[in-house]
Amino acid sequence: MAEATKKRGHKKHDKAKRAKNSKDKGARAENEVKPAKPSKKARRRMTAEAKSEGRTRPVQPVITQPHAARVPATLTSVVDFWFDPTCEWSWLTSRWLLDVQEVRPIKIVFHLLSLSVLDEGRDLPPETRSRRDAAWAHGRVALAVGEQFGQEQLAAFYAALGSRIHARDEGLGREVIEASLADVGLPAELADSGWVDDNDDALRRSHSEAMDAVGFDSGSPVIRIQGAAFCGPIFSSRPHGEEAGQVFDAIARLDAFPGFLELNRLRPAEPTID
Repeated sequence: MAEATKKRGHKKHDKAKRAKNSKDKGARAENEVKPAKPSKKARRRMTAEAKSEGRTRPVQPVITQPHAARVPATLTSVVDFWFDPTCEWSWLTSRWLLDVQEVRPIKIVFHLLSLSVLDEGRDLPPETRSRRDAAWAHGRVALAVGEQFGQEQLAAFYAALGSRIHARDEGLGREVIEASLADVGLPAELADSGWVDDNDDALRRSHSEAMDAVGFDSGSPVIRIQGAAFCGPIFSSRPHGEEAGQVFDAIARLDAFPGFLELNRLRPAEPTID
């Protein structure tokens, strides 16, 4: 009798264990991200496409987990950003990168690129030539800010200067530079460096670093992510928030592939500045 009681106890224990295992499997199944199966309409479309291309069976789509289910990056990536302060396309790219910095583990390092240096000696339309001649001052002053006060103040000065030039359309005059310096509490006399050329070698070196990184004479901006550099990206209107991070993820993935060369399409005459 004692033996029978013991056997009944074992059976109850085994039954409880099986029930627990079943419950655990069910819980795990609920938390798993399962790929969605194509609908009947989609399967018919894929079959029709396969026949039209001479294949015997349709190509099944590759289903991946949604972005939120993937393991996020944990290491901080250094993103080198070369810019000309007077370039409106670079301005949009810089604001995009600042949004990316809020949602991805990146650190932006600002460097100067000079369209004045790039277009030196070139035959340009009068309006473009006038803008390039004026841009020497903005590049020189931004370089001086970075050399004397560091990255944080360079980023702040660029934010103030870019807001006045691109968002508020205040022009490229000396008064805009002086007002931008005042906006971030920098010495007014830094504006004087914009009209002397005694530090132009340093500006040319910074510009050359960008050209060497890309491998050709490039416009502004230039970005380098973990050693791989490219010209751009160029936005006609920029992404914000998490979408900015997703765009960065896609660009970084393309940039990391050594066989990737170029994407290009017609750009609008003017960007949408926000």
